[in-house]
Amino acid sequence: MKMRIIPLITVCTLTLCLLSGRGDCEFPITTDPHDQRAPAIYGNIVVWTDRRNQNEDIYGYNLETQEEFQITTNGEDQYQPAIYGDIVVYTDSRNDNRDIYGYNLKTKREFQITVDIHNQWDPAIYEDIVVWTDERHDSADVYGYNLATGEEFPIATEPCAEWFPDIHNNIVVWLNMQDDRLDIYGVNLVTGERLFIVEDTKMQIFPAIHNDIVVWSDYRNESLDIWAYNLKTGREFPIRESTCLKMTPKIYGDCVVWLDWDVTNSQISGYDISTGRYIPITRMPSDKRGPAIYENVVVWEDNRQGNPDIFGCTLEFPDRKTVQDPSSVQDRRGSEEVFMILIMTGLTILALMAIAQRRRPNR
Repeated sequence: MKMRIIPLITVCTLTLCLLSGRGDCEFPITTDPHDQRAPAIYGNIVVWTDRRNQNEDIYGYNLETQEEFQITTNGEDQYQPAIYGDIVVYTDSRNDNRDIYGYNLKTKREFQITVDIHNQWDPAIYEDIVVWTDERHDSADVYGYNLATGEEFPIATEPCAEWFPDIHNNIVVWLNMQDDRLDIYGVNLVTGERLFIVEDTKMQIFPAIHNDIVVWSDYRNESLDIWAYNLKTGREFPIRESTCLKMTPKIYGDCVVWLDWDVTNSQISGYDISTGRYIPITRMPSDKRGPAIYENVVVWEDNRQGNPDIFGCTLEFPDRKTVQDPSSVQDRRGSEEVFMILIMTGLTILALMAIAQRRRPNR
């Protein structure tokens, strides 16, 4: 019977993986052997930075028609795409500095947004408003542009550094660096009200916003965790806390996704704020970066095929199947799931023992 141990363990492990639903939602979006990075998503369209033409271009993919298409063709680098509706915005280096450009997917027209001779980079977009990090005053500031009116306007221009803005509805949030502190600030573009979302002596980075919820990575407990702030209630609360680093969160509705990273592995994980449920999204041991989410579709950069590609996952949302965080000290899975795992494992063992008994030679 010793020779039966390896296949028995293999089949039992496979049974456990199938029952836990690991990796059953993942699908490749890009397969080109060159590097594809930094995806963003809106509706059925995924956009990313692509190096297949020996420079960085912006490419896109229609999830509904399964059609891939090139967006930028200039010989200089275009990268850091963001998308809302039919408009893709990105950082462009064709003018010997970094500018913000845009592209209309419907009219197939490219257009320049910033013309200042200093660097502008890392754009975000909501409806007609584009925001970005701007270096025209010898430090990083936050500026905006109204696509409908053609008006550019300053958002945050204090002497300190203000980086990495994000926008939803009328609220812009960004990373504020002052006196060796990294905090999350914001502003209401309609009322002009300044929002001090989190001010803590520890480091807060990677802000993102959707509806009334702002999320970020927070170092207050000596490890990067995910925290959130409800603009309507004024309540701050942790999303996930653990020993591994949790970075670059994004949010859509009540669903937060982020990168779980340690020196040996990185995975994309999620959390449903409304139900308090942890959502394991990826399981493949590969280097991953930069998740983004729209409704129930999550996309990210994945190195499992030897170079960075774009992968996606369709969550069962809002009735998606979730399991509790496997890094918990105690296994808190529901009793029905544990019972089914035990039953299926037992049946597998019995079946393999019967096969082994039938194949045993007569003495």
